[in-house]
Amino acid sequence: GSKLYDVDGNEYIDFNLCLGALMVGHTHPIVVKELTQAIQHGTLLGGPTPLNVQASSELATRFQLPKWRFMNSGTEATRDAIQVARAATGRDHILKVECGYHGQHESVCVSFHNELSDCGPANNPASVASHTGVPSAIVQLTRVVGFNCTRETLADKLQDGEVACFILEPIMMNCGIIMPEPGWLQMVIEECHKVGTLVVFDEVKTNSTVHIGGCVAEYNIVPDMITLGKSIGGGAPFGALGMSEEVAEQVAAANPSVNSTTAGSTLCMRSVLGALQAITTDSWTQANTLNKQLGLGCTQLFEEYNIEACVVTVGTKGCIFFMRQPPKHYREWKENNNHTICELLTAFLLDSGVVVAGDGEEWTVSVQHEEGDVDCFLVAVRKFCEEVKLA
Repeated sequence: GSKLYDVDGNEYIDFNLCLGALMVGHTHPIVVKELTQAIQHGTLLGGPTPLNVQASSELATRFQLPKWRFMNSGTEATRDAIQVARAATGRDHILKVECGYHGQHESVCVSFHNELSDCGPANNPASVASHTGVPSAIVQLTRVVGFNCTRETLADKLQDGEVACFILEPIMMNCGIIMPEPGWLQMVIEECHKVGTLVVFDEVKTNSTVHIGGCVAEYNIVPDMITLGKSIGGGAPFGALGMSEEVAEQVAAANPSVNSTTAGSTLCMRSVLGALQAITTDSWTQANTLNKQLGLGCTQLFEEYNIEACVVTVGTKGCIFFMRQPPKHYREWKENNNHTICELLTAFLLDSGVVVAGDGEEWTVSVQHEEGDVDCFLVAVRKFCEEVKLA
C-alpha cells in the first residue's frame, strides 16, 4: 500500500516512493502476482520471450514510439540513448539542460547542481563536471543550455551541426518541478531538427506520473527517442529506450552495442506488465485527484499562515518552493528558494510519520494512496506552519 515501517515498527506514509519509482505503491497485488509467476517459471532465460514482445507493444501504444529496447535502469536507458544518437548521426557532442539529471554516467555528469559561480553566464552556461572522476575530455563533449532558454540561445549551441542529440526532461525535476513555458518543447524539436540533432525526452521520472502516457501524451509532442525507468518498472530494476522508425533504421545500419546480460529479463518484464495493469486511466485519475487536493491544501495553509511559498503539482507529483513564484530554470531555483526551510520541512514531516524526499525532489501520490493519507500530510504541514510562525 502507501505505508513503510522502520526496524522499530514505526509506521510512515510514503510519499517519496523511492524517488517516484513506486507509482504502483508497495507490494501492489497485481505486481506481486506477476513477479510470483516469474519466480515460479524462471527469472532470467537468456533470450527474448513473448513477454518482451507484449511489453514493447504496450509501451508503443502508451508512449507513441514504435521501437523499444530494454535495460536495467533509467541511467542505462539515457546512456544507451546517447550512444544510439551518436551512432545514428556520426556526431560526438551532446546537449543537455543545466542541472538536468539523467543518471550516473559520464556524459551527463556535467553541470548538475554546481555552484553558480562556476556555471558561467546564464545565456551561455559553462560545461562543468558535477563531481570528481569525470574526465575533462567528456565534459568538453557535453554542451549546456538553461531550461526554457530562448530560441536564439538554443540555435547558437546547435549551429555548428556537431550535436548528436539534445537530452532533456520535458518537465524538469531535481529542482522541484519546473514546467516548460508554452511552446518551448515544440521550439526545441524545431531547432534541433533544422540541423539534424535528435531529441531525447528523458521520461524516467515523468513517464506514468505526469500523465498515464507521460509528457508525450500531456503535450502531444513525440520526440525521436524517449527513455523510461522508475515507475513503469513496478519496483524492479528496469529501463527502456523507445525510438522512432527512422532512428531504429539508422541504428540497425550503424549497429551500436546496446546490450546487457540481464536486460529484458522475465522478472523485469513481469513487473513492467504488472505496473501497466495497475496504472490504468481510472487509478491514475484517482491519484491525480488526491494530488490536486494535497497541492491545494498546502497552498491554502501557506496563505493562512502568511508564509511565502508556492506549490506546483502536475499529474501525481508535487513540490513546495519557499519563494514567491515557481522558478523557470535552475538558476532561479538556486538563487531564490529557501533551501533551509525545505530541509526543515522534510525533517518535520518525517518526525510526523510522512516520508518525502529532500530539497529539490518531488512527492509522488501512488495508485494505492487514500484520502486519509493526504489528510495526515496536511495535518503535518499545518503543524509545521505553526512552528514556523512561533520561531
